[in-house]
Amino acid sequence: MNTEQLQSDLIAIDDLLTEKRGRRPYMEANLRLGSGGKGPWSAFLYADNSMSIRMEGYGETPEGAIAALMAKVAALPDPEIAALHEFQHDLGKLIDKGRDLGIDVKWLNPITETARELAENILTHEAAE
Repeated sequence: MNTEQLQSDLIAIDDLLTEKRGRRPYMEANLRLGSGGKGPWSAFLYADNSMSIRMEGYGETPEGAIAALMAKVAALPDPEIAALHEFQHDLGKLIDKGRDLGIDVKWLNPITETARELAENILTHEAAE
C-alpha cells in the first residue's frame, strides 16, 4: 500500500467532484478502515456544508474503496446537465403549485409545454452520449 498514491487518488476524487459540481467538497475524500458490513475499507466525502450529501465507496482493499467512490463521482452529471435537472425540478414544482392554487390553465399550458420540451431534449442529449 503506497500511502502517497492513495492520497493522490483521494485528491483526484476531490478535483473531479469540484469539476462536476463547480465547488469543492465540504469535507474532502477520506479513507477509513472499519468493521462495517459493506467492506473493511471505505472512502467517503461530504459534498455540501449541511453534510446531507455523503458519497461513499467500499472495498476489500483501500484501492477498491477509492475506485468505488471515484466511480460514483464520475457518474454524476456534468454541471450543465445538473443545472438543467435542477431547473426541470423547480419548473415541475411551479406547475404543481399553479394547479394547487387554481391558476387558469391558459397560464400553465405554456409552462407545461416548456417542461415537456426540456424533458425530451435531455433524453435526446443523454441518448446521444
